[in-house]
Amino acid sequence: VPPWAAVIAVVALLLFRLNAVRRESMMVIGEFGIQLTKRCWNGRERRRFIDHSLIRNVVINEGIVGNKVIFYLVIIVVQEERLILPFEHFFPRLAPLTGILRGVRCVLYGEPEDDGRSDKIGFSP
Repeated sequence: VPPWAAVIAVVALLLFRLNAVRRESMMVIGEFGIQLTKRCWNGRERRRFIDHSLIRNVVINEGIVGNKVIFYLVIIVVQEERLILPFEHFFPRLAPLTGILRGVRCVLYGEPEDDGRSDKIGFSP
């Protein structure tokens, strides 16, 4: 293997790592909607705003990856073929995710953050 091949491999790995997502955030603004932000290690930010009138629902979904079950927050948007995942690269555990969902639904729909009924999580009023 030529020595320059190792240098190219290291540079490619560093570039890939710099483009990796470092932080994902979601800001919910009551009557306006949700802003999603993804920040990479190289400092680049990608933002997406979802208007409140386009949001059909916000729920917790579950999926199976390998031999484990993961839970993830999903935004269902009108006229959108795919579900929107606010956290595509990080998967919080169910307990913190439930708290996030309750907070989002409280701001968007005026639902109480803790009504003592966990069976209502993720359903429209």
